[in-house]
Amino acid sequence: MCCLLRPFQLLYLLLFLLNFQPNLSSSSSSSSITQLCSPEEAAALIQFKTSFSIDESSSWWCDYYSKISYPKTNSWKEGLDCCSWDGITCDNVNGQVIGLDLSCSWLYGSIASNSSLFHLRHLQKLNLAFNYFNLSKMSSKFGQFASLEYLNLSEAYFTGQVPSQVSHLSKLVSLDLSGNYIQTLDKHTLKGLVENLTKVRQLVLDDINMSSISSNALMNLSSSLRTLSLVGCGLIGKIPENIFHFSQLRFLGLPYNYFSGQIPSSLTNLRHLEFLYISNNQLEGSIPNEVTAFPNLISLDLSFNLLNGTLPSWLYTVSTLKHIALENNKLSGDIKEFQYNSLEEISFGNNKLKGPIPSSISHLVNLTFVDLSNLIGIVEVDMFSKLQNLQVLDLSYNSLSLSSNGVSANYTLPNLQGLYLSSCNVSEFPQFLRGSESLKRLDLSNNRISGKIPKWMWDVGKDSLWNLNLSHNSLTDFEQIPWKEIEYLDLSSNFIHGDLSIPPSTTMVFLISNNSLSGEIPSLLCNANNLEYLDLSHNNLSGIILQCFGN
Repeated sequence: MCCLLRPFQLLYLLLFLLNFQPNLSSSSSSSSITQLCSPEEAAALIQFKTSFSIDESSSWWCDYYSKISYPKTNSWKEGLDCCSWDGITCDNVNGQVIGLDLSCSWLYGSIASNSSLFHLRHLQKLNLAFNYFNLSKMSSKFGQFASLEYLNLSEAYFTGQVPSQVSHLSKLVSLDLSGNYIQTLDKHTLKGLVENLTKVRQLVLDDINMSSISSNALMNLSSSLRTLSLVGCGLIGKIPENIFHFSQLRFLGLPYNYFSGQIPSSLTNLRHLEFLYISNNQLEGSIPNEVTAFPNLISLDLSFNLLNGTLPSWLYTVSTLKHIALENNKLSGDIKEFQYNSLEEISFGNNKLKGPIPSSISHLVNLTFVDLSNLIGIVEVDMFSKLQNLQVLDLSYNSLSLSSNGVSANYTLPNLQGLYLSSCNVSEFPQFLRGSESLKRLDLSNNRISGKIPKWMWDVGKDSLWNLNLSHNSLTDFEQIPWKEIEYLDLSSNFIHGDLSIPPSTTMVFLISNNSLSGEIPSLLCNANNLEYLDLSHNNLSGIILQCFGN
């Protein structure tokens, strides 16, 4: 689990996989004509249940993915038909257990080779994702479920290597072994997977070490493949041309590998592609450009590579696009006008792109994330005033224009959680922040901000009286703290003077070095229990260092 995708990538992969679970031939039913499950299978399930303890933290990944988690096995009671238990699906004709879904079930314990799980001979679907199996080795007996169509063991804390027997599951339509501590997938097992899994349409093998395997070995997979995710697998060399011959591919994820060379022009052959992630590699050259490319693309991430050239023309015309991440490359040229309004994320920072920012961005009202740092040109901040859904705005290392000139801005960004304006030649605190009550991260470092920290940043709420420092304030009433949720605050390298203000109690990082602060360090700073990093250096502070800092 060394490599993490962006939150939106994780969410879309999860939704894509959830929407592609093969239908089972039958399902559980309480009808009087339904066959009850066999005593042998019921006993095997009860034995499997008792081999685990229940620990909510075992399924913490489910919260990250916004998935509901609860102990499904609590409904498993002896004497009741097991076909009525949570997570169990039965064949209506003969009562055989054909589906076991215990994902997000708080299970903690090990799965040994003699586990009663392997007594369930008729399984077509097995989902044990998002539990904690205590670094159990993945048993070879997972390969004995001859009728299995769907196997999901993701984020379940397995270790060892992928047993070769898994390649015998010739009926598999979907296989997900991602996010475990599986060290290797040897070339013989991979060869078996490629040759035997002729029906597989979803293959997710993230974080499995394949550094000793040629990426060309994957190219004989089923032509009906729709999802291929190989995040952080240590793959080396050029991206094989044949990978773009999977004409039905909807999801391609190859981030955090060591691919080099150019992106093959045949990439644009993937007419059905919806999600393309090849970030954090060593790709060079330009992005393939064809006016009619990717008519169904929803999400694109080619960030953290060595790509150069201009932005491709199709980037401005694919009306389905919601997420574009191209930051940290060597792309150059202008950003042209977007011809659609579906965009939710634009991330172009740390390239060689030139300004100005196209006016069409000010009308993309669905935008929640904007990174336009390090552009060449002047950026007008007020052009973002209509983007009321904006959560993150990064305009660092630009020549910034704030048209409010110290007067209260006539707009706010109420959903803003992160604002990054480092090294932007800013001379004042942005007035539009007054209405950003959800702000969690603010970086105004390396600017020309002078004067005192404005009162509206630090007004004290009735439930946070510890912030009140009567010796340094003249407050006559208690107002709600505007930034009551702020966690990261960087005001370093400015010209701020006056007394040191105390940030809200939620603050974990407070950087205000290289300013002109004076006076003593307020003793109430000792109550900032969440502080993890504090930098007050290179100011004109006097007095003693607080004893509480040693605690």
